[in-house]
Amino acid sequence: MTLRASPAQAAEQFNVLQSPAHGVWAITQDTATAAAGQAGRVLLQCIDQQVGSGEDLTAAFLAGHGHIHRAMSTAENPSGAAGIAVRHSPGSSNFELAWVGPMHGFLVRKRQVLRLSKEVAVPSDLSRSKAQGFILASDPVDALGLDGRIRPTINRKLGHALRGDMLALVAGEVDPDSLMPMLSEGAKGIWSLEYKARKIQGLIERQANASGALQLMLCMVK
Repeated sequence: MTLRASPAQAAEQFNVLQSPAHGVWAITQDTATAAAGQAGRVLLQCIDQQVGSGEDLTAAFLAGHGHIHRAMSTAENPSGAAGIAVRHSPGSSNFELAWVGPMHGFLVRKRQVLRLSKEVAVPSDLSRSKAQGFILASDPVDALGLDGRIRPTINRKLGHALRGDMLALVAGEVDPDSLMPMLSEGAKGIWSLEYKARKIQGLIERQANASGALQLMLCMVK
């Protein structure tokens, strides 16, 4: 089996990766205003490179964390990125999902929606953190402890997909519970993957309690 994703135009503050050659699809989002846009792009590049060299998503996120920390983060102007990625090897029915920060992942099977991700708290102001290595944010600042490089909390889930299943990756400030009926509604019918992605995006934009931009990526197991 193979995974195919709908074309996705990255909205402002988001970065999108579709790398079928490496079997990885991802969305990243900047979590600090310093060096706007750079941290998310660096994380995306690291994910693609690390997975392409045979690493799993945990190693890929850690590599991105280290690179951002060395290249652009300072105590005065912390730079950060959140992200979600799915990795799937052609011919396999298994997939790997990993995320850092407020990202959402769902498995859609015959209009039944399973939430794969869990709630992750992210501080709104990274500049107040004493933790200079707070790059890929997923824990409250006060819980991080001492100064210095902090290892990000990387959430990871392994799953099994059937032909016809869809994986939905969603980034942005939206209630994940409200997404589930929209994904179910958008998945019905024999329409193309691209049409379903546009329909779900429209439902989210019209009905979700979103306070900012959203990014959707829809992947189908063929």
